[in-house]
Amino acid sequence: MLNITANKISSSIVLPIDQFDSLVEQARKAGEVSVEEVNDDLAIEVLMKLQEASGAFDFLNAPEENIYSVNDVKIRYR
Repeated sequence: MLNITANKISSSIVLPIDQFDSLVEQARKAGEVSVEEVNDDLAIEVLMKLQEASGAFDFLNAPEENIYSVNDVKIRYR
């Protein structure tokens, strides 16, 4: 018997969920499989680290993204 423990994050694990399901289906063809899904809520720090590691917002560090200055402010709120 093959045991699989999965920590789900949204619709992905480490690979897209449809690929995970395909792997489980293939494993079931070879023998009995037990899948345990752990749906724990992740701490916000862990989610922030995942986002940081993904590089999704790296473009914001590009010099061409820094196009505004304090002189562009039209209304100053106190």
